[in-house]
Formats: sequence, C-alpha cells, structure tokens
Amino acid sequence: RTLLRTPRVLTDAYGWEVVASMPGVRRVVAVSTMDVFACEPGGTLVEAREDEGPKPTPYERSKLAALHTCRDVARRTGLDVVFICPSGVVGPSPVLTGMNRFIAECLNGDIPIMPGAGMSVVYS
Repeated sequence: RTLLRTPRVLTDAYGWEVVASMPGVRRVVAVSTMDVFACEPGGTLVEAREDEGPKPTPYERSKLAALHTCRDVARRTGLDVVFICPSGVVGPSPVLTGMNRFIAECLNGDIPIMPGAGMSVVYS
C-alpha cells in the first residue's frame, strides 16, 4: 500500500498503537468513514471491498491508514475491534455551520423537506 505520510495520517494510525498498548483494553469501537470502501462513480458501495487506491485527501488517507493499523494491531494482540463507517457524522456544536445548520433548519421548519442527498447521516 502506498499512503502519503501526512501529520494526520501518522496521528490517526499511531492512535491505534497507543490504545492497544493500554492495560485492560479488550475491545475498541473504531469510527471511520464510508470513504474507506471502494465504489465506482454511480455504483453501489459494498462494505466488503476496501479501496486500495491512493486516497485524494489527508482525511481519507488517515482513515484508511488507521483502519489498516487497527486490523494489524487486532491480529497481533487479540484486541476485539468493531468498525463503524458512517457516511456523515453531525452533532451538537457551539456554532451552527454546515450540516448542523441544515438539520436545525429542517427541524425548525425553515426547510420543508429533506432533499434526496443519497447519503445516510449519524447524529451523535
């Protein structure tokens, strides 16, 4: 695999080594992104197919590197790992921007319908 080594990639992947080395840790829930899976434009995303191609953004590279590192650590240590790969995560924030603002506007009735955006969202 070829991954560009950016600070984010190194930090996200290194975090798995740190967590796995902590005493008493037996299970980890890893939140990643649907961007780790392969999907042709207009195609169907299949969770069994990881995208092995070079990722265009530091965010995507970091998530893919962390996923690989996490799996390697799990194999070496026996750590139980559960992966969650949502397409979008939004939640409470001190300021309303982006998706948080959009959800607030929908809830307030400012936007009457949710347009078909083609993605699922997790609110946490």
